[in-house]
Amino acid sequence: MTETERRQIIALVKSEVIPAIGCTEPIAVALCVAKAAEVLNKRPEKITVLLSANILKNAMGVGIPGTGMIGLPIAVALGALIGKSAYQLEVLKESTPDAVEAGKRFIE
Repeated sequence: MTETERRQIIALVKSEVIPAIGCTEPIAVALCVAKAAEVLNKRPEKITVLLSANILKNAMGVGIPGTGMIGLPIAVALGALIGKSAYQLEVLKESTPDAVEAGKRFIE
């Protein structure tokens, strides 16, 4: 492989790959919920999420970083409460222990 080819490959990877915090399925759902909350310009009182079987299967058993929890409910709650869609798949990067506690209360 030439140096030019190596640089082209690296440039292609950098242009196509974006960072994600956690497994992409629950984070993608959190991103959608964050965008919806931003469009509404208020905190939702209730959230109903409709998902394909594949997204549901891939998202329910994985941990959400920084929460100590698994599955979609906490991802959805945090997306609504503190998510910022501009961060894309890093939508929950501003999560704090206080936000996680608020997310747990939101789920209840």
